[in-house]
Amino acid sequence: MNTDIYYFSGTGNSLHIAKELQKRLTNTNLIPMISAVESNNMETKADTVGFIFPIHCLGIPIFVKRFLNNIKIKSASYLFAVTSRECSTKVFSEINRIISKQCKKLDSCFSVKMPETYLPIFEVDNKDEISKKEADMLKELDSMNLIITDKKKYQKPDPKKITMYVYYIIRPIIMFIFNRTRYFNLENKIYVDMNCSGCGICSRICLSNRIEMKNNKPIWNKKIKCIFCFACIHYCPNHAIQIKNSKTIVRGRYHHPEISIEEIINQKTQ
Repeated sequence: MNTDIYYFSGTGNSLHIAKELQKRLTNTNLIPMISAVESNNMETKADTVGFIFPIHCLGIPIFVKRFLNNIKIKSASYLFAVTSRECSTKVFSEINRIISKQCKKLDSCFSVKMPETYLPIFEVDNKDEISKKEADMLKELDSMNLIITDKKKYQKPDPKKITMYVYYIIRPIIMFIFNRTRYFNLENKIYVDMNCSGCGICSRICLSNRIEMKNNKPIWNKKIKCIFCFACIHYCPNHAIQIKNSKTIVRGRYHHPEISIEEIINQKTQ
């Protein structure tokens, strides 16, 4: 079985899942969605194809939608998707709607609970919570491996804590508003405080190449759209990047400890 896994990762959670899954599957290539789009290498020759990405505001990240609308998957006889956060099955239904243009449909769908990274609303998890989520994720990957290897059909059910009311009424409203307002103009609320040392990591790691260094300080180019990966915020060594009108100053930071800065940056060049 020849497998291509396409991933999108800002804080390392999705890349970590992809790397762990690669260990369990044979003949597996990991391909960053970023570099695939930038190089216009948008056709796979693999028999099995997977998509691994985070959830942004209950749905598919804007950049991932762009990728899914352009990737050519004619060769694939088995398709799967993994999200690095629990989500509604509606997320996978949306993927099916997109790839149905190629007469394709997901064969298996998985959602894995990884540590929290959306600082405008949530606190980062504590060490115990992170350790538990990591252990649970690794167990889930063992089962996931068997399903994918045997090319079985699988749909992870909706999380019990999320009600049908949220799925069918609240979620569509939230997604409509956030997509129309680009998360309430979030990309233009990011700034750097006095703790900035001018190291330039944020500029190097920015997956949209939106950050430029001028006089040893980062400047966000408003002509380039943010893809909301939050890599700049979470990988800043001084916690100097903040978001206006939020509590990021007093909230912690998180990136997966096994995913290096260079691995996130390399998504743009592989």
